[in-house]
Amino acid sequence: MSSAFNVDKGDLMERVLDRYQVRYNRSNTRWQKVSCLNDAMHAHGDRNPSASVNITEGKYKCFGCDLYGDAFDIMLELEQTKAPDVLKALDMKAGESESEWLF
Repeated sequence: MSSAFNVDKGDLMERVLDRYQVRYNRSNTRWQKVSCLNDAMHAHGDRNPSASVNITEGKYKCFGCDLYGDAFDIMLELEQTKAPDVLKALDMKAGESESEWLF
C-alpha cells in the first residue's frame, strides 16, 4: 500500500496552493513571493504578497502572520484538523491517479 510519505513534497505544496487559489509561477520551483494562504490572520486580507513558497522543497513561510512549514503543516493549521486525519486522507490519496487526487 502507498504511504503518505511517498507523496512528492512539491506536488503536495502545489495542491495546497491550488486549493487556496494562490497565484504562483509553476515554472519557478525555487523561492517566490505569494499571497498568504491565511487571509483571516491579515487585517484586510493579504493584498500584497507577504509569503514565500519553495515548490522544490515544499516549504512555505508568511512574514506577516508567521504561518510556516511544509504542505502537511499548512493543512493542519488551516484545516483545523488533527494529524491522524491528515495522514489518513493522504494515505488514501497517495495511490490514486493525479486526476483523482483532490483535497
